[in-house]
Amino acid sequence: MFDIKVKDIGSKTLIEDLEASGLSGFIVLEPEEDFSPALIGYDKVQNRLIYSFDLMIQTFTEIYEEGDETGDPQDRAYAWITYNTMRAIPYMGSTRPIIVYLNLDGDYEEY
Repeated sequence: MFDIKVKDIGSKTLIEDLEASGLSGFIVLEPEEDFSPALIGYDKVQNRLIYSFDLMIQTFTEIYEEGDETGDPQDRAYAWITYNTMRAIPYMGSTRPIIVYLNLDGDYEEY
């Protein structure tokens, strides 16, 4: 489905490698330090970074677990990601990030 280059999953190294190769114009989700654990690849045909929705939820759940706020951390992470990130993706232009999730067959599908 995607022409994916996967390298150093969950690392800023992929972005650094792409930029060192002269590639630019792709959109990086911010804050980068919070989203980088969910960065799983790059689609070179579309010049788009690929993030895992499941890893975004996992990362933000861990962030919310460290805080002292009330409520289920996973529910809060899901609400934050879907409201603040997923709703914005369609407006980010042609090089917006691709968000994928693992389907029941264990394959990635675009969210």
